[in-house]
Amino acid sequence: MRNSIKGLFVGLAALMAMAFAVSTASAVTVAPGGNITATSLGTLGLQSDIVTLNCNVTLNGSIATSGTVGSRVGSISGGSATGCESGFTVDLLLGTAWPLRLISTAGSPITSALMNIENVGFQVNFLGSPVCLFAGTVGFNYTEGGLIVVLANTLTGDCGSGSLRTGSQFRLSPAQNIS
Repeated sequence: MRNSIKGLFVGLAALMAMAFAVSTASAVTVAPGGNITATSLGTLGLQSDIVTLNCNVTLNGSIATSGTVGSRVGSISGGSATGCESGFTVDLLLGTAWPLRLISTAGSPITSALMNIENVGFQVNFLGSPVCLFAGTVGFNYTEGGLIVVLANTLTGDCGSGSLRTGSQFRLSPAQNIS
């Protein structure tokens, strides 16, 4: 009897885990998908232990036309940071594309999506000489109409920690509809 009850609880736990997995792996459709450009609205703050820079940032990449929560749905493969403070430049380290991962969606119909840009890397230079490297994952919220808002993040660097300013915004072109 005791083993039967234990087996019942194990079975119920397995069913609950499967139900949760199904609800979090729901498929989404993205339209139009394809090539994308994200341009900062104003400057993006690159904050670190050594300096805070404000730069205009443009990111280029692609996004899939479908995916599931938890899956890779695109990547950032190019971009630039320009107009930083006098004497400083920032190089985006894109030797390998930065994956875009869908974390969750909100609304019914879907009105926003939480996503991560993984393997973000950049180098801060002063007067042409490298000063510090930073790397990590940056989360953002995407809303219908093409607005991206950077979420709280921490990047590790060889000269301390850093982050991209929380609340910084980008405009995605073309805007993507998620359903």
